[in-house]
Amino acid sequence: MSAQTAFRWGIIGTGNISTKFAHDVLVDPSTRSKGEQHAITAVGSRNTASAQTFIDALPLSAESRATIEAHGSYDSLLSSPSIDAVYIGTPHSGHYAVALAALRTPSLRAVLVEKPGVCSRAEWLALERVAEEEKTFLMEAMWTAFQPLARVVRDALEGGGIGKLHTVQADLSIDMKPDALADTHRMLDPLLAGGALLDLGPYPMVWAVLAAGAPGEFGVKASMVKARTGVDLRSAWILDFGGDIQAVLSASMDTPSLTPSVILRGARGSIRVYGQPYCPTHVGITLGEEEEVFYGAEGKLGSAPPPPATQEAWAPGSDIAKAARGYEGAGWHFQADDVARSVRANLLQSSVWPWKNTSFVMGVFDQVRSQGGYVFPEGVLGVVE
Repeated sequence: MSAQTAFRWGIIGTGNISTKFAHDVLVDPSTRSKGEQHAITAVGSRNTASAQTFIDALPLSAESRATIEAHGSYDSLLSSPSIDAVYIGTPHSGHYAVALAALRTPSLRAVLVEKPGVCSRAEWLALERVAEEEKTFLMEAMWTAFQPLARVVRDALEGGGIGKLHTVQADLSIDMKPDALADTHRMLDPLLAGGALLDLGPYPMVWAVLAAGAPGEFGVKASMVKARTGVDLRSAWILDFGGDIQAVLSASMDTPSLTPSVILRGARGSIRVYGQPYCPTHVGITLGEEEEVFYGAEGKLGSAPPPPATQEAWAPGSDIAKAARGYEGAGWHFQADDVARSVRANLLQSSVWPWKNTSFVMGVFDQVRSQGGYVFPEGVLGVVE
């Protein structure tokens, strides 16, 4: 694959998240820094009609849509010679099996699996081993880590202006009205590994990892409130990174939350992340007694965010977010660009979100689930320790 050749994606799963990813990778790469050219060449679903419906809704000309293959099974898509990589956007409990099959497909060069990468640390470690054996790039789609404001935060921490990091506070709470959802909804169904922890929890965790790293040893103290189906309605956990760094993290599917959604406190200053923690609109940095300095979503110095509002008002499609964003798309394409560059460099993992980060996050979630008494039904986990 040359720098001028479009990186060809096969999309597995035709739900909401896959739709957002697919639309973003089709955005003109010249509208963002270091953008890569992408193409969607195949879509796989459990039936051909669903795959075709997904294709018909893509923001492409009818002529371009006609060239995209519609597959009625995941195995059929994996056998296609027309793809360089797959994006896996199935329900959580399906990630491991589909990713494993993709990694064992000789013609594929990369596997990008939606967060959470899998449902347990053991599953992720098993995928790592296969990726190494097959020499295939593997990454969890932790898209937040690739957005411009994540780079602003990393640079600010590495610059040392706020001093030694002491605490991380991060939350993602969205009132999904769970009382009105069916027990078989993906958020409530334990057979789909539902619950706030695995679906929303990765976003508080990404900021903790970007700030404090992914240590081999850590401590967790967790509390969990269950939904009627046995999945977690709300989870909160205190994470001890060692070296006097603590993170207080939470996720909920029955309460709204306010902005800033993330606060990093150091000995001499603080960093605040405004807007939704998965796709923020502003970062504010305060050093000592100085006034807070703000950066906009494109990572450049800008004005202060609007007055505090509920998280729902800051969603990527909201007026607030659209006004604040300095790039085309909703932010999903930055991770796709990293995959293409990594494959071109013959890497097996990303330097921005390497395997150890996902392994660490899944290890933390294993402990939170254990302490909260959330046990997956038999058959959910593809690897049982």
